Amino acid sequence: MDRGDGIQNLQKMVQAAKMYYQEGLTQETIAKKLRTSRPAVSLLLAEARKNGVVQIKIKDPEVNNEELAGQFQKRFGLKKCLVIPCGIRQEDVVLKIVASQAARFASRMMKSHTTVGTSWGGSCYEFMQAFPEDTELCNITVVPLVGGSPLLTREFQLIESVREFSEKLRGTPVVLYSPGFVDTIEDKKRYMGSLYMQSVLEKWRTLDFAVIGVGRPPEFIRCNYNDKVIGIEERDLRSTNQVLAVAVGSSKIFSIIGALNSGILDYFATDEETARQVLNVLDSKVIKALQ
Repeated sequence: MDRGDGIQNLQKMVQAAKMYYQEGLTQETIAKKLRTSRPAVSLLLAEARKNGVVQIKIKDPEVNNEELAGQFQKRFGLKKCLVIPCGIRQEDVVLKIVASQAARFASRMMKSHTTVGTSWGGSCYEFMQAFPEDTELCNITVVPLVGGSPLLTREFQLIESVREFSEKLRGTPVVLYSPGFVDTIEDKKRYMGSLYMQSVLEKWRTLDFAVIGVGRPPEFIRCNYNDKVIGIEERDLRSTNQVLAVAVGSSKIFSIIGALNSGILDYFATDEETARQVLNVLDSKVIKALQ
């Protein structure tokens, strides 16, 4: 084969590889596009792998990226950080994978005869859904960390999620009959001062383990918005024995940074892409100028 034929063959390899691995086309469809046979396409793909045009890397979600995790642990004083390799761009799928690994980790950290708190939102919902049922944990009280949400999607239906989660923990759910947000600070004071809320407040003050999402700004930022939330106070969350946050996605970057800098978190779970974005933002000139 002369040099011209070699270059042409390489170009075909690249074309076939892009269509197969990036666009997800079948070999039969690729054959039609390249005006060749299906066996010829199969040969092109095999040659592409053999010659290094295509390099297949397996991202094992059960393996922690210890290098990135170590940077987070050192930088933010975390007891443990999980940075999960995914190799997937669909954020909802990434969240399920990260939440699943976070749930496995938490199942080893939780203890029986304790109180666990959780919240609504995608991260906490996926965490509770993924929590294993085959643990030896028992007699755990599960308490919501915030009142109800007006949103009707399943990740915001905390009463049902808490009930299902408590069953996995062979424990008892606590039902919080209050809205998550109120109109005025005075309304919040009335709710928080009610007789019913006193038992919930006591459980918040003596939490053993808390699972939280990070959300979007203004989460972890002191403002009037948070003054009207019916939920656990920062001081109680800060005094909780173990706090785990689960978060993925570029929309959460600044809230993640706020949460990590708060000193509240003991454990943090995310994916590689989000972890790299957080570190890039922290090392950027914009953040340094604000410090």
